[in-house]
Amino acid sequence: LRYWHLQPDAPCADYSQLVWWDAFDEVPLREGWHWIDPQGKSHYQCIPQGGILELRTSVGQHDLASTNPSVPRLLRQISGNFAVETRLVGITEGECQISGLLLWESEKSYLSFAKRSTLINNVRLEACQKGYPEIIGRGWLPGPGSELYLRLERRGASMSALCSDDGKQWQSCGKISFPVANPVWIGLYAACPAGLSDSVARFKEFKLYRGGGE
Repeated sequence: LRYWHLQPDAPCADYSQLVWWDAFDEVPLREGWHWIDPQGKSHYQCIPQGGILELRTSVGQHDLASTNPSVPRLLRQISGNFAVETRLVGITEGECQISGLLLWESEKSYLSFAKRSTLINNVRLEACQKGYPEIIGRGWLPGPGSELYLRLERRGASMSALCSDDGKQWQSCGKISFPVANPVWIGLYAACPAGLSDSVARFKEFKLYRGGGE
């Protein structure tokens, strides 16, 4: 591990301009999302009344790091420097397992920043480059809240990961050089650990930020 523990940090001030926001309050999803479900065993739905996107995945679609990159994912294309942010809700419920943000290039090149298993506030930043997966950083948020904010920031070839339990006080989970060509595919994913029948992730929103001059 390059980063063993979370460290107090703050979102990059350069990325403060909100340029796109999906509140998941419409059916179907807004244009630009692409649903990939390699095994055809999962599904997603928007719940407009609560502004929630629900991803439900079944047994057999384990974590990316377990050499099974067939997890269901909902992605969109973005170019240049940016920050993306989402909010997981209902994470104290037992059915919420592995879920979070995913940057995807191929089965041999991806980066994930996600809540881990039944340990409610356990987060992990993982990267796979040239087919070799690696845990970059991990840690536990101190609060027992039922929500988890996840944020990825891209500046050139550098990717940084931040998390929070209230959207105000942020912690860094590390950074890595992760060069990929534009545009990149980035979005949300869910996975089901071995031994469970299914796993459900509930996302409250997805936001895209850029710098004022971009």
